[in-house]
Amino acid sequence: MATILLVDDDADIRDLIELYLTRRGHDVTSAGDGLKAIEALRHASFDVLLSDVSMPGMSGLELTTWVRREHQDPGLPVLLVTALNTAADRERGLAAGASDYMFKPFSLAALEARVSALVDTPDPR
Repeated sequence: MATILLVDDDADIRDLIELYLTRRGHDVTSAGDGLKAIEALRHASFDVLLSDVSMPGMSGLELTTWVRREHQDPGLPVLLVTALNTAADRERGLAAGASDYMFKPFSLAALEARVSALVDTPDPR
């Protein structure tokens, strides 16, 4: 199972995803914004970063860019999950360095499948 850093400013969504993934055997650490996520990334190792895009302070796009440029593991798989669901939004996410981009709403089973695929398939970056 995966060690996941989950980043979302909506505590209800964060709690729901964390509960589901934990019950499925994953080890989940949560952060409420991008700056707290960076702090967690500096102190622990994760298999996947799962982040919302629209957050106050530091967006998921900015967090993804930070991971690709500054993090000790720039190949860390990043799954962006967002209500921003146009092709242009997806292109911006992938251009920022996301490994995958998932639109809300989504099923929790589909989310877990995407996380598992990222853990099982090395990021070509």
